[in-house]
Amino acid sequence: PSMTINENWSGHAQIDYDIQKDNTGADVNGAEVAKIWTEGQYDKFNVKLGRFGSFSDASHGLVFDTEVTGAEFTYAPTEAWKVKATAGRTSVLTKKDDNGKVINKALVYGTKDEDAATYWAVEANYANGKWDAGLGYHNVLATHTYQKTAEDNSSYHIIDLGVGYAFDKNVKLTGDYAWGVSQNKYDNAANSAYSIQLNYK
Repeated sequence: PSMTINENWSGHAQIDYDIQKDNTGADVNGAEVAKIWTEGQYDKFNVKLGRFGSFSDASHGLVFDTEVTGAEFTYAPTEAWKVKATAGRTSVLTKKDDNGKVINKALVYGTKDEDAATYWAVEANYANGKWDAGLGYHNVLATHTYQKTAEDNSSYHIIDLGVGYAFDKNVKLTGDYAWGVSQNKYDNAANSAYSIQLNYK
């Protein structure tokens, strides 16, 4: 659902309804408000406040594509250039065994029932005709609830960049790279990622 508040502001929400089986085989139905936010547009300046979906435009979603509770500010001084700043809270996943012991501290976005994390990012994006490109910086500070040690807080610093070329309205090629400058603190974590995609329609 969405509504118009005034000439500059609008309100939006997303309601998720899940149908699943419990351990007895019975249907368990649940509805929740997954997103609810207001959005304001003032000439070249856009602002979102509340719980909304955020996307790492610089790397075509390679680093971030999930909900944030906070604020997002976008400024487009020209049709080609756009600068975006996002700050708020999101979620990380800490995988545990049956006894509650943590067996993996990998960073995973989008979970609703695990540890919270503070997230902020800045991006600069360019799009002109067939070409687009972007550069971004993302910071995630995860506050873990499973232990009370010096490692309670895990900080991640991620730099991403990407480029895309649209051959026509149906075919586009994108290449993206991300470097997690602090990801190598865990033995099983890679400190870089890349994606090459050829998209049709």
